Amino acid sequence: MNSDEQLLTRLRTGEKQAVEELYQLTFRYCASHITNNSGTAADAREIFQEVLIVLFKKLQDPAFRIERSLKSYLYVITKNLWSNHLRQEKKTGLQLSLDQEDQVEKQGLDTQQDAKALEEKQEKEQLLTRLEQLLKQHSADCRKLLRLFFYERKKSPEVAVIMGYKESYVRKKKKNCIDHLRKQFGQF
Repeated sequence: MNSDEQLLTRLRTGEKQAVEELYQLTFRYCASHITNNSGTAADAREIFQEVLIVLFKKLQDPAFRIERSLKSYLYVITKNLWSNHLRQEKKTGLQLSLDQEDQVEKQGLDTQQDAKALEEKQEKEQLLTRLEQLLKQHSADCRKLLRLFFYERKKSPEVAVIMGYKESYVRKKKKNCIDHLRKQFGQF
């Protein structure tokens, strides 16, 4: 049994010293991500409390195991919670940005593969955001038609029935909506 497993066992039993040890072992490591990414020391303490809550909920499951080090596991939870926090703030009007290279470096990614995966995920998120903005500019008919085809995976005959159009019109309308979206997407 390695030291992380021993610490998890002690945490499951509610040993107070184990909680203090966990805090000493991981807080600075996790807090550095927050303070290096537009956060304050108060933000770091708040997020770390949430991290501990997540961990203790997971520890209630006897089958719960950590595949990597406990420190890394908590760091990943910290990153996710902080990202969610920043997204919430951004929605309320705060603009936060990081240089992609800084973000990869600060997140302590181990391999080039992890960096590539992060880059791809960010690109997909940006594309989806752009697509959502463009879809909002389309008519309600186009949005409904595209949703039926691409999100609900309906076929032309089904879409025609749902929307009350002839099947040939549905195909033509779909092509026009997609063409218009492509044209806008290229100009965005």
